[in-house]
Amino acid sequence: MQNYILYNASEGIHSTNECRYALLKLLSVYNLKPPPSLFVVVHTGHPRLFDDFLTFFPHIEITGPFNEHSHAKAQIIQKFFLTTHGNLLICDTATYPLKPLETLFGEIEKGILFLYRKELPQTNGHNSVAKQVQSILSQSQHQMDGLPAKVHETPVHNAAIIGLNNSMLHVVKYAGEMINGLFQKIPHPFAVNFAFSHAFQKQPPIKTANDYFADYFELNEFRKLLQTFFRKNEEESIPSLVKLINHLDVGAIKLEKKKHIQLPLLKKWWKELTGKGWSIRKYEKRIS
Repeated sequence: MQNYILYNASEGIHSTNECRYALLKLLSVYNLKPPPSLFVVVHTGHPRLFDDFLTFFPHIEITGPFNEHSHAKAQIIQKFFLTTHGNLLICDTATYPLKPLETLFGEIEKGILFLYRKELPQTNGHNSVAKQVQSILSQSQHQMDGLPAKVHETPVHNAAIIGLNNSMLHVVKYAGEMINGLFQKIPHPFAVNFAFSHAFQKQPPIKTANDYFADYFELNEFRKLLQTFFRKNEEESIPSLVKLINHLDVGAIKLEKKKHIQLPLLKKWWKELTGKGWSIRKYEKRIS
């Protein structure tokens, strides 16, 4: 089977920049030589910004925007598998690969289902959104292979990364139906995470992909940094950009912000007052 990685970068220029960053990281882990078995698909409203990538991936398709909302994932997967046979990773644009993906794709080919990571217990039936979801589900007849949809009995995983092959299309269809019903009343990411987690749980045990990917969901400031990065380096070649993004360590930036947030209140206030607090501007100045 061929291996596909798909990004829906339809949410304006920010998601497009995130996707460009993810593709640069993908080229980085393969030392600019991704395998011929890897196909890249990108949905975007800014196709020209991906022109320079075309010669660096053996197979890459840049196509028009899809529904920008996260609950469209099931629709994207279903549409994709109507015409394509293979192993698929559909990834949020704010995720990026950490290492080569052949082992992961090998497991997907065997029928193993992947979601990004297991969510913390407080997101699994113990907050107001989860309770609202359960209230709606209790009034419906949602079942997967005879298993009723119950929030408190479902280990919830984050669906920022979804890995599967086309033999699991029926599972995605079920998840999509649940998401559509939930999103009309609760437009919240938990609905997507729960729907895929419930749909996948009666299959072979869900595996997590967080050994292969990382994210910067809680670092909204990184979007601004990416905008500055691509503006200042718009004339650079792809190999040069790959080298430059290796110095733009989003993991280290996240850690520094977290350490600042966890400082005692007075110490944090003093650092901010004296201009020594955490700020994304510090990293913008480092961009050549």
